[in-house]
Amino acid sequence: MSEATTETFPSERLDEMELGTVELSVPLLRGIIQIGAGGEADVGRIRVTKESGTVTVVRVDGGPIQVDIVADTQSSARVFAAPVPALRLARSADRWSVCGNPIAAERLSDVKRFADVVGTFAVAKQGRAQHSHRG
Repeated sequence: MSEATTETFPSERLDEMELGTVELSVPLLRGIIQIGAGGEADVGRIRVTKESGTVTVVRVDGGPIQVDIVADTQSSARVFAAPVPALRLARSADRWSVCGNPIAAERLSDVKRFADVVGTFAVAKQGRAQHSHRG
């Protein structure tokens, strides 16, 4: 097993999410989610569901998830060795870990970065939804 599937990490962003489901738009390049990329990209959608103790991320179109962390225009790091049908994270003792699906990801920092970005945008969207319902 890789480090990323056996180690745990803190994520204040995932902790801040409310229970429930939100859909987020994500930039795609050749079907791969781009984190940190600028410029032109296709747009895909992911569904993020937080339940008590878990967060699950799936593509709305049913396709597999693959993520690139883009450092600059010339370099990026692929998060998963192969696309995954879903990313499921579990919370235990104030930390998060990959669970429920065997993924091959060598760097825990890349999984954490993706989780933090997803959490940041999910919290923002949940906050907008709450404000719009308060009238």
